[in-house]
Amino acid sequence: MAKYVTECSRCQKAKADRYSKKTKLVPMPTGERLWEEIAIDFIGELPESNSYNAILVIIDHFTKMQYYIPVKTSWTSEDVANACLYNV
Repeated sequence: MAKYVTECSRCQKAKADRYSKKTKLVPMPTGERLWEEIAIDFIGELPESNSYNAILVIIDHFTKMQYYIPVKTSWTSEDVANACLYNV
């Protein structure tokens, strides 16, 4: 059966191409010292707890250290920046 499929031109034209669209994987930069390269992401919207309804996740790529900060989805970018400064 496998030989038939590889020799059949109709099968080859209809076969899904799974390889040509893949891009080269590039590793994330890790930096050379603490807190030089970080990743920030939000988890939410979650059920409310102590008036917070989301979690701010901050990861240092060099040490893999992680911080989880409770936040609100209604916060502005200034509020999030202050939370980062005061908690990390």
